[in-house]
Amino acid sequence: MSEESGLGERAISQVVEAGLSSQLEAADELAVDIKADLLQAVQGQIGQVSIAGKGLVVQNSLRVEELDFKAEHISVNPLSALFGQLKLDQPLDSSLRLVLSEDDINQALNQPGVIEALPALEMTSATVSFKLRSPITIRFPDDNTINIEGHATLYDDQAYPIDFDAIAYLYMGNHLSVERFGCQPGQGVSIDFAIALMQWINRFIKQPSLNWQTVELQISELTIQKGQLSLQANARMN
Repeated sequence: MSEESGLGERAISQVVEAGLSSQLEAADELAVDIKADLLQAVQGQIGQVSIAGKGLVVQNSLRVEELDFKAEHISVNPLSALFGQLKLDQPLDSSLRLVLSEDDINQALNQPGVIEALPALEMTSATVSFKLRSPITIRFPDDNTINIEGHATLYDDQAYPIDFDAIAYLYMGNHLSVERFGCQPGQGVSIDFAIALMQWINRFIKQPSLNWQTVELQISELTIQKGQLSLQANARMN
């Protein structure tokens, strides 16, 4: 690599890092590595971007324990980049690894309006639907183990509030088996609710897709370790 190319890559890296930092409330660590031909970079073409971060807090206080991001063949608006704003000229496909602690997940999940925005879920074996209610607590007490404590409202002829807790195991990266499911004493609920809830979670795990602002995530692998969740995903940014 020539000295001129190295200086150009470092300059672009600083622009990208500044643009990312402006979108973060906090970051313990943030590093950006750019591979780009200087002439092509001036025209808005970047060969490769790698981003690594720890303790990242994005706007709305969503925290990520660890992040590794890689993308190639990136086209950005060169004029906006001159003013420290990165705008994609074309959608960007990339690979992403995220590590989320259980505390970070619960904080994000229980922000006002998140649970309430989920649609009511239909039970396949009965003319009953249910809707989750805040707060929901998810814990990872051991490897591949999920403990869910939450609240829901069942809709039949009337509305029935219930409180439930469940323990499930993740295996092969995208399958969930239920070890235990229970409701609070005095809350009679059929097995249909437990089946429907676990079917919904299994559908998400087997065909996971998340949309956040202008980013669509297709999750390829989930890994649960004590206290945290790791995911590998392909990300498409618009």
